[in-house]
Amino acid sequence: MARLLTQILGVMSGSVGDIVFHRRGGKSYVSAKPSGYTPRLDAASVARKKQFKTAVEIAKNINDLPILKAVWPVDSTKQLSKFQKMVSVNYKLVSGEDLTGQPTLTPDFGFEMTTPAVALTADSVTFSAGQLGVNLGINTSIEKFYSVAGILVMKNPTDLLSKDITVIKLITNQANLDLITDISVTIPLSGIDQQFLAKYTVKRAFLAFLTLDDNGNVVKHSATYGS
Repeated sequence: MARLLTQILGVMSGSVGDIVFHRRGGKSYVSAKPSGYTPRLDAASVARKKQFKTAVEIAKNINDLPILKAVWPVDSTKQLSKFQKMVSVNYKLVSGEDLTGQPTLTPDFGFEMTTPAVALTADSVTFSAGQLGVNLGINTSIEKFYSVAGILVMKNPTDLLSKDITVIKLITNQANLDLITDISVTIPLSGIDQQFLAKYTVKRAFLAFLTLDDNGNVVKHSATYGS
């Protein structure tokens, strides 16, 4: 068993492939999984693995979108990386079987928008909402732009060659922010993404609205909305 001196991935516990991570006495250790290890195949264990895999895929894509990753705070205790926190939170929120439930793109609830709607078609994802108004505390002298960002999650492929789960990142360009115009943005899917989409029977898009300053930094964010 080896001790980890540099926590590149944050504090880890559990197994990844044939590698097992342990925490003992505040220190991290890594070892090989016993050669005689047999994965548990009971229904509860299989369901937990699907749940965890779904949470990991969702978290990986949130983490890969800088505009969303920036919203997640650094853990002051240094016990969890941002990515690990994304996995931990989303593991509890969305089903690993059929995507029921509601994952979160952000670490806290965020502000509620008026009549938000996410629509998924064969070639695009659309987000719409009513005007922001003056009751959300948005300061337009600072918050001058907005962007909509999120993920498209697909499960249950119709063929044997596709992965059990595929996740696509979604983001719009910056747009001018005002408080009196209804919001409507469309994110087109590339030809390749459309091919992915056609191969899955369970698919949902999840988006959040983010206000930005002159430098493109996130100031406020909405709740997460799903199709």
